[in-house]
Amino acid sequence: YWTDWGQPPKIERAGMNGNDRQVIVSSHVQWPNGLAIDYVTRRLYWVDAKLHLIGSSNLLGQDRHDILISETVLQHPFGIAVFEDKVYWSDWMKESIYRCNKFTGENYEVVGDGLFSPMSVKIVHELSQPVGMNYCGHDNGGCSHLCLPAPQVNDRSPKFSCACPDGIRLLDDGHTCNSSSALLPDALILPTEKSSPPLTTDIVDPHPDNNSTPKPSGNSTSGEHHYSDSQSESNLVLMIGIGAIGLVVIIIIIIVTTMLWKRSKRRSKQSMNFDNPVYRKTTEDHFTLDNNFRPYPAYREPLTHSSLHIYEDA
Repeated sequence: YWTDWGQPPKIERAGMNGNDRQVIVSSHVQWPNGLAIDYVTRRLYWVDAKLHLIGSSNLLGQDRHDILISETVLQHPFGIAVFEDKVYWSDWMKESIYRCNKFTGENYEVVGDGLFSPMSVKIVHELSQPVGMNYCGHDNGGCSHLCLPAPQVNDRSPKFSCACPDGIRLLDDGHTCNSSSALLPDALILPTEKSSPPLTTDIVDPHPDNNSTPKPSGNSTSGEHHYSDSQSESNLVLMIGIGAIGLVVIIIIIIVTTMLWKRSKRRSKQSMNFDNPVYRKTTEDHFTLDNNFRPYPAYREPLTHSSLHIYEDA
């Protein structure tokens, strides 16, 4: 199940193998954001940010109900989850997570606030999803590569489908993929950084006839060497590019450091040319004292006045 904002907006579903694709909701929907499945009641819940509503339907898009419609409560809902009798959703505008009754929309309350752009809401509980049968669990369903659950359209529908990676075709037995490079399924599902993509040796006619079948080429060694050489050249070019960029960055750092050092040195030299205000003040005061200084006369005559000897200038 997924939502689509395109034109027209809609909600769709398909089997996990890509078959039986259907549009289940195409009316009264504008910006369907979050989508959740209630496995207990087998109903679908979604939030619409433009219509400011929480909608619900069965798994076929029928029996629709609007659980809650409010521009103030649902300003911009985004994620949604369902658990027991509550429906939870996040709101971008209010930066919070809320919940209400999933049947009536009542008992609206805040679960968490002060969140920055809350996205999806997930319920982690053992009862949130019932245990089901995994038909691909035993021996990968007998598939050589990919085992995908199939939609149960009717009683005769298969439980799973075998599929192949791109560039490899499924044989008529419906389980085995035609691959000349014997790759294990784990190597395709969990590739490592050092693993290279599988090499196919099938030559396909660009204008195939109905009776024609792909003919495998007898020699795949040249293709492997060609791919290895191309990969080596690409790695060499990448290393040269990284080295050149690193050299340019080092040169720029040296130039900037040199300029800053010269500027700081120039500033330090100019600062030595300022006069010392303390030294200037001391010199001026000393000069004033020298100008106002009057030396005592060399000869002084005593003035007699009772018993005091007073001298005056000659």
